[in-house]
Amino acid sequence: MSSRLPTWGLLATALMIVATPQASATIVFSGNPLADGWTLAGNSLTTGNSYVGGAPGNSSSLTDFNLYKNTTTTTAQFLTDCGPPCTAWLVGDTIVGLGAVFPNVTNLSAVFLKWGVTASAYSLSTFAPTLGNGLRDFNNGDGGFGSVMATLTLPGVNGVSAPTTVVQWVGSVQNLPAPVSPLVNYAVFNSVIMGGVFQSFEGYLNVTRLNAANALQTTSLGPFVYNGNSIVGARTPIGGNAFLETNALVAGVSEPSTGLLAGGALLAAWLARRRR
Repeated sequence: MSSRLPTWGLLATALMIVATPQASATIVFSGNPLADGWTLAGNSLTTGNSYVGGAPGNSSSLTDFNLYKNTTTTTAQFLTDCGPPCTAWLVGDTIVGLGAVFPNVTNLSAVFLKWGVTASAYSLSTFAPTLGNGLRDFNNGDGGFGSVMATLTLPGVNGVSAPTTVVQWVGSVQNLPAPVSPLVNYAVFNSVIMGGVFQSFEGYLNVTRLNAANALQTTSLGPFVYNGNSIVGARTPIGGNAFLETNALVAGVSEPSTGLLAGGALLAAWLARRRR
């Protein structure tokens, strides 16, 4: 047996590691990211770590919650668990998840997710509330060209649901493009509610479906690389139409394609070396 095989085996193992997206073997979609094994991404009140600040003109609600993230690919079981909101999603689609667990929340009216692209300018605050100085304004394009924001107004019951609103920044705030397949959504929420109160929630953005739809537009948008700096947030009503808002930063991670490029570069370098 050739003595070169062990070296090739080690290289193949390394390539598999760098080329594999962050994913769980089985996708659990319970509405509780802690229970589902998502990656802890900080706490909303940790100044200088994840706190970004209140909505413009409002002070922070000081809502305390832990942040979670998960990037993976869809499985047949996940699509079954998701149900109608994931109609036309396909096995193998890349989905980017953000979520939160609330330990002591009593009066939230809505939660929201802001998925940033790799050019996202969403940033940390260097000082505490009320306003903070981190960038968190989706409507000004802080999430980068192609970024997406989805909101979920407090639903009456637990479970999977389509977003209340979902929009994309492409130089202005616009509705997401027409679906590539009938009835398809690009984002989905699952929430755990007890006594009419959010206990936790998860949200996934299907970047495979969205990039495919963007590519069909006359402006030839995308594809966009997500997993840039993103935001998990919550709103607390204070009377009438007014609310307080907490935006909390989730630091960006590499998109799966980054690993594939790294793997390709490693393989090319190894082959070049072997030819010398």
